[in-house]
Amino acid sequence: MSTAIVMSGGGIRGPLQVGALQSLLEHGIKPDMLAGTSAGSLNAGFMAAMGAELSTIPALQKAWKSATKDKVYPGKVLSVLARVLDGAEGFFPTDGMRALIEQNLPAGVTTFGQCKLPCYLTAVDLCSAQLYVFGDIPSAKLVDGMLASSVIPHGRRSV
Repeated sequence: MSTAIVMSGGGIRGPLQVGALQSLLEHGIKPDMLAGTSAGSLNAGFMAAMGAELSTIPALQKAWKSATKDKVYPGKVLSVLARVLDGAEGFFPTDGMRALIEQNLPAGVTTFGQCKLPCYLTAVDLCSAQLYVFGDIPSAKLVDGMLASSVIPHGRRSV
C-alpha cells in the first residue's frame, strides 16, 4: 500500500503543515509521494527534495522562519497598484520568493527527477482556468513548479 500526503494552500497553513508532518513522521507514517498547492507546494517540494525523514523538519522550520514579508511580499500598496496598472503578471515581484526557495533546497537538487520522493505541484492559469501539474517531467525545475504554485498572481495579463 502506498501513502501520499497532499497539502493544501493558504499562507499560514504552510508552517502549520510542518507540525502535522512532524507528527506523522514521529508516528511512523512516511509518504511514498507528496503533492501540494500554494503553501503546500513549498512543503511538498522541500520534503520531496530532502526526503521524508524526521531530520528534515528543522530545515522546513528554518525555511518558514526565513520567509519574511519583505522577502515574499516586498513593497507597499502603491507598488502593488503600479504593478497591476503596468500589466505585471503578479501583485509582487517573484525574485525574493525564488531566492528563498533556492536557498532552502538541498545542494544538487534542482529538478523533480532529483527529488528523493515523487512530488506533484499544482498551479492554475487564472485567465484560462487551465490546471498545471508539475512533477511528471523529471528534468523540469523544481523551483519553477514551487514558484508557479505559490506566488500571488492578479489574474490579468499584459497585452
